[in-house]
Amino acid sequence: MRNASRRGSTVIASCVMLATAVVALMSASIAAAQSARVEELVSAVVRINTHINPEGRTVQGLGREREGSGTNGTGFPGLP
Repeated sequence: MRNASRRGSTVIASCVMLATAVVALMSASIAAAQSARVEELVSAVVRINTHINPEGRTVQGLGREREGSGTNGTGFPGLP
């Protein structure tokens, strides 16, 4: 009876270890996929720097030099 009990404990321990390994691998692959997605989105952000025509109507209020950011569209699949 003791041998059967030990075998049962060994099988349970093996199953628990296998399940833990599977969960760890799945978590690692999900984290890698999310990291890749974030890097893809961040790489789509571009810097915009422009000089406005001195005779433009907004130069007096906003100045002639403008800076900003935008996206090149490659990181956002839903955008054309």
